[in-house]
Amino acid sequence: MSSVPGSSAVASHRAPASGPRRLRRWIGASLLAVAVVASAVWFGWRLVHLGAHPLAWGYLLTELGGFVGGVVVAVALADTDARCHTFERRHPDSHWFALATADLVGRTSAGDLRARVGSVVRHASRRRASDAAGVAMAAVLLDGPRRLAMVAIVAAGLLLGVAPFPVPPWWAVAAAGVAYGSTALALVAFGCGRLRLGDRLRWSYGAIGEVVGRREVEGHAPRRWLGAMAVAVGLSVAIALRGVSDRWTHGLATMDIDDRLVVLTLGVLLVLGALYTIRTSPHPEPAAVSRRRDERTGRQWLLAMAVAAVVLGLFAGLGPSRGHDAAGESWITVSTEEVRGG
Repeated sequence: MSSVPGSSAVASHRAPASGPRRLRRWIGASLLAVAVVASAVWFGWRLVHLGAHPLAWGYLLTELGGFVGGVVVAVALADTDARCHTFERRHPDSHWFALATADLVGRTSAGDLRARVGSVVRHASRRRASDAAGVAMAAVLLDGPRRLAMVAIVAAGLLLGVAPFPVPPWWAVAAAGVAYGSTALALVAFGCGRLRLGDRLRWSYGAIGEVVGRREVEGHAPRRWLGAMAVAVGLSVAIALRGVSDRWTHGLATMDIDDRLVVLTLGVLLVLGALYTIRTSPHPEPAAVSRRRDERTGRQWLLAMAVAAVVLGLFAGLGPSRGHDAAGESWITVSTEEVRGG
């Protein structure tokens, strides 16, 4: 691979791993093993309770793709002896995960890392994709489309009245938390201090804008930033519509309380991920956005309305209420029989 002027050449031989590096590998390998075992429990339960609706299958595929992608990247990082001095750590950016991973596995030069992520994609596509580094970069670049598909499936479930899976038992939820948490920690351990918790989450949301839009629009915020904003606002509206419909208007297909709990929880988690990305990513530079003060005020109002919509949807969808479902059977928060039974 030819190096860009001013960048350091990648060593052609493997240097022996230092003590701290060996410790990071041992910790990362242990965390990855825990993640694999926990994911087997979670996905085993998911497969046993998999419904026939296409949205259920689609959401399962996005989950599997996210976990497998994380494992692939972790294995590729564990197999590299790249040093940590190509460029310094900087303020969190939505594309940091992709750029740092590409540098650590040796799929790009230092000069490429200062350009847009598109240059990293083009550079990686010129090389063989059969090795671990190429597969890892493919997994990284698929995080954006995967997150977009996950958001679209949850939004469709909210509007159509379909939950991707039933309410899981506590041990399955715990297994899912351990699987995703251990995978994230393994990436941090294998990342040689360059990757931090939340970097991959920011990347998956920031890449949505680049998946949808082909180029930047002058006078507007960057696509990577607008993508997270669109997810936060769009899903918040869908959550509010679901809650208002089930409680008052009944304009959408009726959902029972268990399915509603699942799909609303997934929607809120995705909104929180988008808000985290917006909060922790650098705001657009004043020169990149026209009428900075008006844009900032509009953004704040938009996010405030998104949060208000989420609160409204949760209160309307899950709060105590009285009413009738589609079958005409009465449902109330505390039934007369429960009161009589003590």
